Order: sequence, then structure tokens, then C-alpha cells
Amino acid sequence: MGKNIEKYKEIESELVFGRYSEEVPKVSIVIPTYNRDHLLKEALASALNQDSFEPYEIIVVEDSPEKNSKIEKLIEEINSPKIMLYKNKKNLGLFGNWNRCLELARTEWVCMLHDDDILFPNYISTISRTIKENKAADFIFYKPLVIDLREKSLDEVYIEPQKSIEKKKVLSQFFMRGDELTGIVGICFKRSIALKIDGFQEEMYPSSDWEFFYKYSKEGEIYKYENYPIALYRFGENESLKPKTIEGFVYKDFEIKKYIIEDLDFKYKSVVKSYLKVMTLKHIDTLERKHSGILDKRQIVEDLDLSYNFFDKLNYRVYKMYLAILEARNRWKIHL
Repeated sequence: MGKNIEKYKEIESELVFGRYSEEVPKVSIVIPTYNRDHLLKEALASALNQDSFEPYEIIVVEDSPEKNSKIEKLIEEINSPKIMLYKNKKNLGLFGNWNRCLELARTEWVCMLHDDDILFPNYISTISRTIKENKAADFIFYKPLVIDLREKSLDEVYIEPQKSIEKKKVLSQFFMRGDELTGIVGICFKRSIALKIDGFQEEMYPSSDWEFFYKYSKEGEIYKYENYPIALYRFGENESLKPKTIEGFVYKDFEIKKYIIEDLDFKYKSVVKSYLKVMTLKHIDTLERKHSGILDKRQIVEDLDLSYNFFDKLNYRVYKMYLAILEARNRWKIHL
């Protein structure tokens, strides 16, 4: 274990509801939570309402020592033998609790679910089938459906039938683009590799999940599936909409990409550095359009030294084309 997993080893997590079955299932759904019982209720209902006969378990880890909390009462009310509830005896924080989820899971395959997100009824059956069919996969990501809670309710969600699925092997180089995996919701990965890379690094907040994905891509095979959502990512109440968090994404993403450049086995790194400058500016422009007035673009450009010239723009296009060729070689269409 490394420093991320070991950091809170002195703080215990107490099992306060449920018990493990003697038979170890193949998949655990782990749900880190804190003080959001109203959303957790829907997340748990979705995790329980699965159309699969494959055995699985649900591990909820409440990051609070509070006795008789609303979350305890909710899980006691649901009273499902599939659910185990742990309570941390001290608060571990967001990513500390994510790492504790990794520790407490006992299966090789772990599916992470935010307490405000939803799994569709075919989640477990689809993941189980993919594990059997794609023996090379160590990490499975079905791109989720995304809704804004401020504009749409769950009742308004509609999934349009698709004739095919896009399957892609995600290479380490693709993380230079920064948009490969849209958060942690619904991902399923091998616990052994997650522990080997020491889980999630708190210091990389708010981009700790993205840094985790990149580290994972160096150790295991990541496969992404598009046009076939089996989970729902909801935003509207979460941390990622706060101005400080949005600004943090820009700075931490840039830091991670600089590390990736040094890590890449690529001869012409000056080309990739130019790509990073232009790509970051484009990312800032996109965020400004979505969240007007939140970012101080001039300050960010100065802090990150994002001034560029004609050759940087040319290099950006060259590397963008290189990534597109790599992706074409690692993408397949699966007809339904």
C-alpha cells in the first residue's frame, strides 16, 4: 500500500448494517456518501433494481461517525441483504472515503457509484457480459447519460435505442485531451490494480479521478463503450459546479498533463507541449461559455504561461491528427 491508502489506516470503519454472504460475488457496487440521504435513496434503489441474476453486493461507506444518522435509518428501512453499511469513525474527506471503499470491497471487480447518480436496470448484466466477452479488459467504462438536475427530472429521462455501440481501447496518450472518461460514475475496474496504483490522490483535487484513470491506463487495459449508457450522471447539487472547483480543474488538469508529457514515450515532446498550451486555452474558452464570469482567463494565462505562436498552433494540429489516427486504430463498432 502507498501513502494514499495508508494515510487513514488508523481510522476504523465500522460495519453497522448487513453481513457478508459466504459466497464472494464477482462484483461490488461501492457508494461513498456523506449527508445526502435524499439522493442516496434513489442511487440505492437503482443499484437494487437490477435485471441480472448474477450475484453482487452493495457497500455503502458513510463518511461520518454520527450515530443514528439519516443514512443509517434509510438503509435500515430498505433492509436489503445485498447492502452493507460502514461508518468511518472520523471524517476521511472525499477521496479518502473513495480509497476506503476500495479497501472494504472484497471482490476483484469494483463498480463505483456516486450517491447522487443512477444505475440503469441492465447495469450489472451488461458489465458481467462485458467482463466475460472482453477478457483483455481490466477497466470498463460505459459512457453515462448526463442530465442537469436544475433543468430536468428523472421522469423526463429518455434513452434513444441504438443500432450499434462504439468500443474503444483507451491509450495513455489519449489523456492529453482530458475528456476520455467523464468522471467515476458507473465505471467498473479491477480492485487489485486500483490498490497497486495507490488509489486516489487527494492532493490532485478536484482532478483526482482523472489522475487515477491515467495511472490505471499505465497498468491495465481500459475499454470505453459509447452510445449505450447504463448509468446516469446527475449534476446540480455537486461540488463540481462551484467556481473554485471549476478553476481548480484548469490548474490541476494542466499539472497532470505536464506530468503525462514527461512520462510519454514520444520523441517530439515540444510538439506535445504546444498541443497542451492550445488545448488548455480551448478548454478555458469552453468553460467560460458554460459558466460565464467564473474564470479569470487573463490570470490563468499568466499563471500557466499559455502564450503561444503560429508554430504552437501548427504543432497542436499535428498532434491532434496523431491522436485521431491512434484512436481510429483502436476503435471498433459493435452492431446490436
